[in-house]
Amino acid sequence: SSELITEQTGHDTPTLQRWKEIGPFENDTIHQVLASEIGQVRRGMNRDYGVLNGEQEALDFVNYGVKKVDSVTDIILFSDGLWLPSELPEKPLDPETMAALYARVGLNGIKKHIRRIQRKDPRCYRYPRFKMFDDVSGIALKRV
Repeated sequence: SSELITEQTGHDTPTLQRWKEIGPFENDTIHQVLASEIGQVRRGMNRDYGVLNGEQEALDFVNYGVKKVDSVTDIILFSDGLWLPSELPEKPLDPETMAALYARVGLNGIKKHIRRIQRKDPRCYRYPRFKMFDDVSGIALKRV
């Protein structure tokens, strides 16, 4: 089994849903077409949702706590650049799918899988997102 222990805020969902609807009919990028919507959401950074960007307010969004780990074999920490692309912006990240893919191909394999998908959608229409490739960071801790 798997568990995602952080909240998925969904702050970009309305913008990405809009891009899914209109993007294929546009010649410009999402940043050009939906600049005002994107700007409005970004103004809520570290007020409505957290971003680790060096601002003190980001610390208000850091998750912490205690989890029993007796049966835990792996812990994966990753940025949203390793979220599996979805055709539905409102669909949350599925931790079971992520864990199964990680078990088969590891973190580097996940990155390669995501990049293959993204290369087939360079204008970001099928899998709505803000740029062709997002920054990727991740670490896997394995019990030995």
